[in-house]
Amino acid sequence: MHAKPTCLASVLATLLVAVPCLAPVQAIAAPKAKKASAKSKKEAQAHIEKATKAHEDGKYEVALTELQAAYDLDPQPELQFAIAQVYVKLERCGDALPLYEKFNASTKDPQARAVVKQAIDACKKEVAKQAKQQKADEAKLAKADEAKADKADKADKADKADAKLEAKADAKTEPKPEIEPKTDAKADAKTDAKVDAKLDGKIEPSGGEPGGSGREDSPFGGLSRSDVGARNEGSPWYKDPIGDTLVVGGITAAAVGYFIMYRGATADLDDAEAATTIDQYNDLVDSARSKRTYSVVLIGGGAALVGAGVVRYMLRDGKSSRGVGMVPAKSGGMVTWTGRF
Repeated sequence: MHAKPTCLASVLATLLVAVPCLAPVQAIAAPKAKKASAKSKKEAQAHIEKATKAHEDGKYEVALTELQAAYDLDPQPELQFAIAQVYVKLERCGDALPLYEKFNASTKDPQARAVVKQAIDACKKEVAKQAKQQKADEAKLAKADEAKADKADKADKADKADAKLEAKADAKTEPKPEIEPKTDAKADAKTDAKVDAKLDGKIEPSGGEPGGSGREDSPFGGLSRSDVGARNEGSPWYKDPIGDTLVVGGITAAAVGYFIMYRGATADLDDAEAATTIDQYNDLVDSARSKRTYSVVLIGGGAALVGAGVVRYMLRDGKSSRGVGMVPAKSGGMVTWTGRF
């Protein structure tokens, strides 16, 4: 009657690659479990053999399935120990502990209980180690999430700062609206009235008398009816060295500010998005901000220099020529103004 239990214990010893302290196999034999039918025992034995083969091949999941099937057919306490051992192989000490404790409670053999106690103690240490590792992994993951959130916050602040810089740069580079020169409405109306009167024949030309200069009663402040005016011939505007220097310098500064500094700042921001470390990201963002500042200064200064050059061209002393003329017609006349700078 004890042949089959002994055979079963021998199979388990082979399956679990028992160490010498577990031999002889009868040393860890547990009390008899409830009897199973001969057919169930035979089927259970077949599952045990499959489990043994799978264990030898390193297929522990298959071995676990076969042992559980064998236990369902023939619930021998030894199978609880065998299943627990396979759980250990699968690094599932949390599942192995209850089976070890059940087996330990079912046997009264001191040697078997000592072996199982060693297995339980080892499993408890492994469970504690796994719990500690899991806690460390969770802390590491939380730290990574915090770093990611901090990086996103810094990126958002950098974007807002860049937007402010761009807004300032755009505000400084926008052309100022031209201010029309103020005119004396009364003087213009008086002059227009005199011109109309002269054209209508209400005012006789003062140049009809011999020796008359034709300028005293002129509605143009001493100008004759022909094309008159003081003409001061001078060099063309583009030959003014001071104006040229201001304009060229302004264009150069603006070009450097935009093509080198502004685009360099944009490139640094793009590189910052691909940075692999926080330090690298901060360095690139700082570099972009510095370049943006330089670009604003250069573009604004360039615009100021160009404006100064244009003013220089327009206000050169004695370098411009102007003329006012009138062309009479049958039913009126045409006043012209010419000049260059």
